[in-house]
Amino acid sequence: MKPFFVFSGQGAQAPGMGKDLYESSSRARAIFDEADAVLGYKLSDICFNGPAETLTETKYCQVAIYTMSCAALEAFREKYDVEAVCCAGLSLGEYGALYAAVAFSFADGLKLLNKRAELMDVCCKDVAKIALRFLDCCCECRLTGGHTNAGTRCQFTRDQQCAVS
Repeated sequence: MKPFFVFSGQGAQAPGMGKDLYESSSRARAIFDEADAVLGYKLSDICFNGPAETLTETKYCQVAIYTMSCAALEAFREKYDVEAVCCAGLSLGEYGALYAAVAFSFADGLKLLNKRAELMDVCCKDVAKIALRFLDCCCECRLTGGHTNAGTRCQFTRDQQCAVS
């Protein structure tokens, strides 16, 4: 049998994750401690105690899942002398797979992923603002018969989809 490591993506986070590994594995503890030092805040506290609302924010959950994946891998390596013949990850899990394949250090992967998460967090907020503006525009269009106060022209299709120009 040949081992194959697979790492999860965003959505696998849950408050309390990693606390048992932190308490039982020195190598997992070292990963969480390094994450806290590199990031400049207590990611371990967010992972172990939540709240869920914070842990699910993109800027926290991505680094949290990566850190948890690496901590779990190190706890496994501490107990078993096994190396994978192949590593894979689902979306964000690719970073854990790259770490497992020794493509970069934990800290380098964390810094890269932290920047990615920060950029994605900003983009998500901008997209939400655009979506809300679009909905406002569509509601205004419905009420005014096709024109908005901003001078935008809009119309509804037969299946009631709003088109704004």
